[in-house]
Amino acid sequence: MSQITRRLSLLAISLVVAGGASCSSATSPAGGTGGSGSPGSGGSVGAGSGGSANGIGGAPGSGGANGVGGGSGIGGAPAGSGGATGAGGAASALWRCPSGTFVPLTSTTALAAPSRLAGVPPADSYAQGFSIIEGPVWLGDALYVSQIMGGMAPPPSRILKIIPGSPAPATVFAFNDGTNGLAIMPDGDLVGAIHLDGSVCRVPLASPNGLIPIALFYGADRFNSPNDLAVRSDGNIYFSDPDANQAPTPRPQTMTRVYRISPLPAAVVSVVDETLSQPNGVTLSLDEQTLYVSGPGLYKYPVLADGSVGARQPAVATPTMYAGSDGMVIDCAGDLYVTTNQSVVVINPAGVEVGRINVAGVQAVTNVAFGGADHRTLFITTLDGNPGIFTVAMPLPGMPY
Repeated sequence: MSQITRRLSLLAISLVVAGGASCSSATSPAGGTGGSGSPGSGGSVGAGSGGSANGIGGAPGSGGANGVGGGSGIGGAPAGSGGATGAGGAASALWRCPSGTFVPLTSTTALAAPSRLAGVPPADSYAQGFSIIEGPVWLGDALYVSQIMGGMAPPPSRILKIIPGSPAPATVFAFNDGTNGLAIMPDGDLVGAIHLDGSVCRVPLASPNGLIPIALFYGADRFNSPNDLAVRSDGNIYFSDPDANQAPTPRPQTMTRVYRISPLPAAVVSVVDETLSQPNGVTLSLDEQTLYVSGPGLYKYPVLADGSVGARQPAVATPTMYAGSDGMVIDCAGDLYVTTNQSVVVINPAGVEVGRINVAGVQAVTNVAFGGADHRTLFITTLDGNPGIFTVAMPLPGMPY
């Protein structure tokens, strides 16, 4: 591409960016008319008047009120970390591992080499020269990822929807949501860590360019650069907020932190850790009782019944062995997959590294997720001048992000 053509392309993109979605300027709608919903045992049926306008997140119309086993939210959220529903409560949209016993991996040597997924990203003029594919999450029959531009801070980004095996597998799902990490809300919508305006927002599947704010500030200032996030089945959201590369200058927050957002509609922001420099990847254990955070090393935090988080602990014998680590995912045996440099490191439930999945010919791997019809495909995202997504067939299923 010539310099003139490239400048015109970037100008066109900047015009799109200027008119793109902005979570921080969105108006949180009032909750719509609530469905009847089945209440949990002992709970009364929702009146159907819906949630009030909340300003931060706007509560949707609630189904059944809280009772024994029944949850608040759309139709009732699941009770317990295993994903079982309360008496009368509707099932969560969050995917759970199939029943049965899965054996942790003892080695990665029998796995096939990662294979690049053809047609991803789409062949258009977006982010020519360098971009980052991030935030993979499998939902329904598709993988959703963020594609982030380079060269500016904070950078624009868009969300791609990828249906492997289709003639044109990658389509643009949201044109400029400014997302990095993506996760799934209990009601089935996406939620994004929005580095573009320093927010955490709902990304409605029905209208992905219309972001709905969940959390915008800590104190009086926006977050630095929300990076990665995980959602517990009760609606607690955990996210990292580093400032490297994707935060404005000067950075809005004086510290880089890990935060927790309590379930909607309250959405109260609290600090999990403000002494961890440049936190990055975030994921939860299968039982949702442990929060893992990567970045300057690999660490874990106990998660209490109400979603609050205890003190930081090492996740492995020498956490700093994984300094510079990025996104993570858990398989159905409890193995932890951690991206670092050009590899995905596999660490068993005892905290011992059992092998690495190396991705040849890329500058760096950025994140991982399990997906496909049986959740036995590992999707690996990358960054460089020719970024892409690589797949590996796995002997056991794993979590969708």
